[in-house]
Amino acid sequence: DVGAAFACALLNGGELRCWGANSEGQLGVGAASGPVEVPVVPLGGHHWTAIDLGFSHACGIDTDGIVYCWGENASGKLGDGTPEERDVPTAVVGQL
Repeated sequence: DVGAAFACALLNGGELRCWGANSEGQLGVGAASGPVEVPVVPLGGHHWTAIDLGFSHACGIDTDGIVYCWGENASGKLGDGTPEERDVPTAVVGQL
C-alpha cells in the first residue's frame, strides 16, 4: 500500500515492512525522523491481517482483530481520542 511519500508491504505470515517519509511517525518505528530508505518493522510485535495507508498515517488490523493506527493525527483520524501524532501503532479506542 502507498501513502503520500511512504509505503508499506504486508508479507506472508502477517509481517509488515514500511519505508519512506517518517516526518509524522507514519512508519510506526518510534520517534518521527527523516526518510527511511530500507524497509523497517513497526514497533509492537504485531502480525497483521490488513493494512491501509492514508496521506501520512497508517492503520492495520492485527491477528487478534484489534485495529491500530499511527502517524499524523489531525482531526483525530487515528481514533485514539487525541489530536496528537503517534509514532508507534496505537489501538483505536472503543473496540469490543
